[in-house]
Amino acid sequence: MLKVEHIGDATHPLAVSFLEYCKAYGKEHDDSFIPGQDWSFGDDYPSCALVDSSGTVAGAAAFIANSSFRATRKARVAVLHALAEADAEAYGLLCKAGFAVLPEDIDECYLFVPELLPGTIATLKDSGFSYERTVFLMEARVQASRSNAPVTPGPGTEPGPVTRTVTRTVTRTGTETGTEPLFPEGYTFRQLESNCLPELENFIKVRNRNFRELKGSSDARVEDLQAFTRSAEYLPGGLILLQSPDGQPCGTLRLEHDDEEKAGFIGTISVDKEHRSRGLGRALVRFALSLANQNGFNRVFLAVNTDNRSALDLYLSEGFSIVKAMTCMNARIH
Repeated sequence: MLKVEHIGDATHPLAVSFLEYCKAYGKEHDDSFIPGQDWSFGDDYPSCALVDSSGTVAGAAAFIANSSFRATRKARVAVLHALAEADAEAYGLLCKAGFAVLPEDIDECYLFVPELLPGTIATLKDSGFSYERTVFLMEARVQASRSNAPVTPGPGTEPGPVTRTVTRTVTRTGTETGTEPLFPEGYTFRQLESNCLPELENFIKVRNRNFRELKGSSDARVEDLQAFTRSAEYLPGGLILLQSPDGQPCGTLRLEHDDEEKAGFIGTISVDKEHRSRGLGRALVRFALSLANQNGFNRVFLAVNTDNRSALDLYLSEGFSIVKAMTCMNARIH
């Protein structure tokens, strides 16, 4: 017989077993926010363990519902997994118990699960989740080279991501030395300082007005960006604000440290509508790859909604390849 235990703090008898379970099985679905030893049990991180008749943890549900997520009235599922992978009863119990301990100001929660697990996706639908969108995780390999041309694997090599070589030397004003300009004439960029609040506010404004077009996106807050600059993922010089010829902010780029060694993650690429179709998105991608090269990264990842065809085509043309497809699902709580 299965039952669910709410783990309110780290002193709970099942807390250690819960974390061990998350470490062992959470990555089968999504390894973005696996609870570890620094997991803060409590209202901001509601956690439940599914326990079998022998008292062994056989499943886990963990949510992120801190102030950043409460501002959007959405919680992020960190782990939702049961050993009985397609067992509707196990997932139903976890979802019912997990939803019950979410804060009252959370209206829905969302998760990601590999598209290659149709049985799990069907079980999650039976447990109250519905399909929202599909996201591609993409990767490009970065290495120093004398050539700017993309290099494809030759005969006899192992299949894998296309290598995008990067040789541009870019100054902080958005021009290149010894090559053609990276950005169209008149456009410049600023690498933002973490302590410059007005520029961080401009970054958030530009990001939000562009990301509202994308399915599944919520507005970001400047306080969250400030917190990011104090995190291990922050890369000094990796926050970029694009400026139009009249000096107005018109685009964004964020390059950060990825969890994997010598890897970066590109996020928050955006260009205002009135400045699109001028090669600015491509210039931002190329600058991100150049910056990744300068910081010793040998791989760069990014994520894109599969229905964002223009962005997907851009990334493919710049040497990115699809690593995996993830299905995003959400559930209404109230």
